[in-house]
Amino acid sequence: QRLFVTDVSHEMRTPLTSIGLAAEQLEEARDEIASPLARRSLDVLVSETSRLRKLFDDLLTISRVDSGKVQLSAVDQD
Repeated sequence: QRLFVTDVSHEMRTPLTSIGLAAEQLEEARDEIASPLARRSLDVLVSETSRLRKLFDDLLTISRVDSGKVQLSAVDQD
């Protein structure tokens, strides 16, 4: 199960990176996008891509912690 989560997370990062790069390029040309619908769609694309990146990063972290590759230590948060 851990291996599956790790494999899926890694496999999803490649297309997600491509989508993120395309979204960044569109963001750079945002002033040239006339349609309000297209601008809103771009906003959704950027935010959801970011959310998915964080989700996959979290999955990889959980997988590493679960496998013992990462050790957690408590920090006092006074």
